[in-house]
Amino acid sequence: MIIEIKKDFEGHTIQNLARTAAPMEHVFSWKFVNAGFFLVAVMAGIEEMDLETDIIPVLKDRGQELMTTKWVEERNLQLFLVKEQEFMANRGRYSISRQKVKNQTPYQVAVYCCEMEGNAFAVYQAREKENRTAVPVAVMGAIRYKTPLFSNRTTGCLRIDKIPGYVDGMIACKPSFSRHAFPIAGNCLGKELAVLMPKGESLSLLVTEKYRQFYMIKVEEG
Repeated sequence: MIIEIKKDFEGHTIQNLARTAAPMEHVFSWKFVNAGFFLVAVMAGIEEMDLETDIIPVLKDRGQELMTTKWVEERNLQLFLVKEQEFMANRGRYSISRQKVKNQTPYQVAVYCCEMEGNAFAVYQAREKENRTAVPVAVMGAIRYKTPLFSNRTTGCLRIDKIPGYVDGMIACKPSFSRHAFPIAGNCLGKELAVLMPKGESLSLLVTEKYRQFYMIKVEEG
């Protein structure tokens, strides 16, 4: 199967890709101008997915199979093929079962406009980030405070569950009395960390901007 990469930002591009979580599936919607098909690429992990190095090789090897089955999987990459008529018949939405994604693993999602042009299957590039979204996972954390009687100091005790594939600094701790957030190293996960601070101050946990689309932190305070 002949695979071609083309560029037509005016006629063949994806805009406003969005995800909505439903109980049994992830629902995606997007805007477009022209397309005969849509290629939906879903890749596990946070290392950026690339059209030429990650997606096109799988299309060249298994594109004919994809045209028939509408879904193929190769290592950590899944490709779904959606006809434009089917997408529009479903009111501009496409659903992927939660069974297709593993728990506690973040996924990248990219959508491309495609056309059959003679014997070639053309995949049209999209403007950066407009055709991308993610399926994030929840990270659990806990914060509690200890203030000795008659003391003007409080100890904030925080703990973050271990996260597969954690990158140092992905989560940070921000004391209320500081303008800065302090990155947390991977070897601190699963352990209780103590922060001594003035009485009445508090701690918060946040996902740093680079990883915010892949992880959400839920904090239990007590």
